Amino acid sequence: MNSNRPANRFASVIASQQSIRNKCIHPTGTFVEFRKEDLDQSVPERFEKMVGQFPDRLAVKVKDCALTYRELSKVANKVANSIIEKRGVASEPVIFICDHGPSSIIAYLGILKAGKISIAVDSSFPMQRLSFIASDSQAEIILTDSKNYTRAQDMAKAKQPVINIETLEQTVAEDEPGVRISSAAVAEIRYSSGSTGTPKGIVRSHKRILYSAMQRINIAHICSDDRLVILRNLSAGGKDIFRGLLSGAAVFPFDIRQNNFARLADWVDHEGITHYASVPSTFRYFTRALHATTKLSSVRLIELGGESLSKRDVDAYKHHFSEDCILMHKYSSGETGNLTYYFVDRQTTIPGPVVPAGYPVEGKEVFIIAEDGTDIGLDCIGEIAVKSNYLSSGYWRNSELTNSKFSFDSEEQDKKSYRTGDLGRIMADGCLLYLGRKDLEMKIRGYRVAPAEIEAVMLEHPNVLDVVVTGWNRGSDDKDLVAYVVPLPQSVLTNANLREFLRGRIPDYMIPTAIVFLKSLPSTNGKLDRTALPKPDAIRSELSTSYAPPQTEIEEKLTRIWSEVLGIDRVGIHDNFFDLGGHSLDATQIMSRVIQTFQLELPIKALLDSPTVGDMAVVITQNRAKKASQEDLARLLSEVEALSDEEAQKLLAVESARSGREDVHE
Repeated sequence: MNSNRPANRFASVIASQQSIRNKCIHPTGTFVEFRKEDLDQSVPERFEKMVGQFPDRLAVKVKDCALTYRELSKVANKVANSIIEKRGVASEPVIFICDHGPSSIIAYLGILKAGKISIAVDSSFPMQRLSFIASDSQAEIILTDSKNYTRAQDMAKAKQPVINIETLEQTVAEDEPGVRISSAAVAEIRYSSGSTGTPKGIVRSHKRILYSAMQRINIAHICSDDRLVILRNLSAGGKDIFRGLLSGAAVFPFDIRQNNFARLADWVDHEGITHYASVPSTFRYFTRALHATTKLSSVRLIELGGESLSKRDVDAYKHHFSEDCILMHKYSSGETGNLTYYFVDRQTTIPGPVVPAGYPVEGKEVFIIAEDGTDIGLDCIGEIAVKSNYLSSGYWRNSELTNSKFSFDSEEQDKKSYRTGDLGRIMADGCLLYLGRKDLEMKIRGYRVAPAEIEAVMLEHPNVLDVVVTGWNRGSDDKDLVAYVVPLPQSVLTNANLREFLRGRIPDYMIPTAIVFLKSLPSTNGKLDRTALPKPDAIRSELSTSYAPPQTEIEEKLTRIWSEVLGIDRVGIHDNFFDLGGHSLDATQIMSRVIQTFQLELPIKALLDSPTVGDMAVVITQNRAKKASQEDLARLLSEVEALSDEEAQKLLAVESARSGREDVHE
């Protein structure tokens, strides 16, 4: 992977992007550069420097809880000291399973302060996946909060002690544990989907995390006056929180799965969020939920990555955010961290149908290689590879996979090279174009997904004979999964029971949006012919329920909303939202549309509890009646206030007798 191109080949094009990047400055001008020499420390050391500089500044906030840097440090110290009391200071894996919020950040920091290796898992993961991670990681302790304590115990299966960080003994010290931690020590293991059919653990050192934070802080000029909304669970890695907590900024976790996008807009506006980051599909759902006239003026920077970004997304950014707001599109992977950035402002013209992945960050050299690993130069399509001092050290307890993906450079032994498995092309000006996965692996809602893992799980169903999972663009910019399933002869297999089987085994983002049943998979010369797979247009025909058309105005409006969001021509009033392929982001968009259409405040839980159009129509009717009753009472009381005491008593008596309500007298 050697290159004869000059080292400054990107200089001219980086200069043009630099002019936009230079606009990424907080109005207070308080940005302090994260210096390269500060990489030779541990994550807790860097964090404690921020505590020393900003002890009383806000560090973390959710709706019902706020912690300063000093307070966050003390509770994390308490967790660290509890771990050390049980296990000592030797480096070893520790799992935490907490809600998306302060408890997860406290657990994460506590594990690192104790000198241990952090493994974050999402409480929504199926128990089968949680159990695999617990076994494969060889974790010695599981940390949790009160809400997830029972699930953590089920995960541990009595093999590891479970510590509830919310009920620690008062006697546990809040002082710094004082553990000496090398920058080269392993800090975290992040489990992601694996092409072999099982999750793989990506290993990151303290120096690797600090380098990633340094790049993001310096590129975005994140400062102590910034306020960052955090949408992704820490199971996706700690990079989102550390770019905030290692710069003195405040982080605002927001669980998008428990709230709709209208509430996210209110949260961003109310808290004065200055930095928004997510995958493009989440941003797409977010902006679609905004009112046409909504402007989120506090946001100065939008950072999107993990999926392709379209011109339509750029148009949404320009419409809903201020004139001074900058959009950054990035390309990254769990093994490499951020590799490239592309900056967009109001004057930027996108050269093609998708936004380019951009230009390499400092310290990482990006190549396009052929099958044999040789650099094939500019304007050629091949596999994207990177060479750097700051890559992952490999995969946890999987040397074979590590050796197949990573290699030391023959000329620069201090650097490693990594083959991403992604296809790309570097244009003549040095700009990288991302062209999708080289193999069948893909990104779904920001998560890397290996169809082989889903196929392996589906084949465990007793009535599944054969299956292939592939990507599908459901009439939009979003990529979804479609599964082509061949049932066993004479077996009974429905869309609903297959989805129920999957829900207990894989995360919801890995459950195919569409399931198509075939008598056999198409093949040519004995090999699967993917080009012959039918388009999943007739999803309705695969459902076990018969089509029932809407009967009322409410049902008519609801079926129209579901049809538009899910991309399905015909939705019946008895069709289950999940059987139609709906997922968490669809749910938030549907409920945002329902709230806007019917002018009712309903939680996302309403859709989970009432997953058919018919059921939801009943909920809306009941809430409308309740709202009307409350408005009638308010109007009556307003009229009473204008009457004399004698007239008021007569009117209230008549209304009480008519309505049977006693509260009109209160």
